[in-house]
Amino acid sequence: MTVSWSLPATSPDVTEYVLEAGSAPGLANLAVKRVGGAETSITVADVPPGRYYLRVRGRNVTGLGEASSEIVVDVS
Repeated sequence: MTVSWSLPATSPDVTEYVLEAGSAPGLANLAVKRVGGAETSITVADVPPGRYYLRVRGRNVTGLGEASSEIVVDVS
């Protein structure tokens, strides 16, 4: 599974992205992955079938930003 994202034009510089996956809306109980600020996608292999709730946050020197809008991904 590949997930990609982009920053709004008015966003501050990002040094890291934090991707969160949950089993229900608002949760990050399944996975938290960190990727460098130059990356705008991540590929994860061997994702078990199921429904996942995903969001991304940016991090910079001032801390962790608010979560993006959540998307629902169904893996079969």
